[in-house]
Amino acid sequence: MAMASVVVWCSCLAGLLIWRRRLWTLVADTTLIGPAIWAVVAWSVAGLSSLLLVGQPSSNREIGMYLAGCLTLCPTLAVWGARRPHQVAWNWIVISLWCVLVLPAGAAFLGRPIQLHVARQWFLIALVVLTWLNYLPTAFRWSHTALMAAQAIFLAPYFPWPDLMLVQEAVRQLQGSSEGRSILPGILLLAAIWVLQRGLPDRAQRSRFDRAWLDYRDLFGTLWALRAGERVNAVGRSLGGAFRLHWGGFEWAAGAPASEGERNEACAICLRGILRRFVDQEWLASRGFASDGEGD
Repeated sequence: MAMASVVVWCSCLAGLLIWRRRLWTLVADTTLIGPAIWAVVAWSVAGLSSLLLVGQPSSNREIGMYLAGCLTLCPTLAVWGARRPHQVAWNWIVISLWCVLVLPAGAAFLGRPIQLHVARQWFLIALVVLTWLNYLPTAFRWSHTALMAAQAIFLAPYFPWPDLMLVQEAVRQLQGSSEGRSILPGILLLAAIWVLQRGLPDRAQRSRFDRAWLDYRDLFGTLWALRAGERVNAVGRSLGGAFRLHWGGFEWAAGAPASEGERNEACAICLRGILRRFVDQEWLASRGFASDGEGD
């Protein structure tokens, strides 16, 4: 089993190196460069720690698994602050939160088991679930489901599991098999990397409005998409319901007071104003949007 763990995590590290180029292309011209760095660093640390923990005492494995599991929560936390002009400063909040999460590991350095207060346990499981939900309704749902499962395996002994015998038994089995607890996240990470390699779906046949919205939605997740959709729909209502933004794209109303030209211009100005907090002009231009002051 130890050899299998080494093989799996070596494959994961190789996959991260290969996928790194694809990831930079995916987030180019956006504020997601920081979260992308967090993702590569977090899962690389998880892989290296799993390799180095093979054959180590149980106390060292416990510390390594807990620290790595908390670190894998940081990429999505960074996404939640990836909005200009504070996207760089937000990284300090992410670092601070990680430090708060790993404080209980200090007891393990003194030879005591890691014990979390019930409030901290619920906070930890809330972060894992919210990280998953942020991308569940997007094109990256399956990759983030695999990553969520990997995080859950790392952190399973510290969750406030309900009084369910099946769940408790599964957690005990994971705690009793450090190799299994190490190899399963590696397999899930490999699956996530394989899915992420496909990148964004091909939307060349969609309108420029749908293309910009759907790509933004998939890259930044549920939280930012809901906020952007609310602002876009407010503009649509101000034009007498000329358009409405749904999760899957724009719906254009027939017979609205605004003409088609007015509708398109207002929608383009609104989308540019919102998305420029998250993406560069090059990103918008590649989806058919002229720069500010130019005709769309």
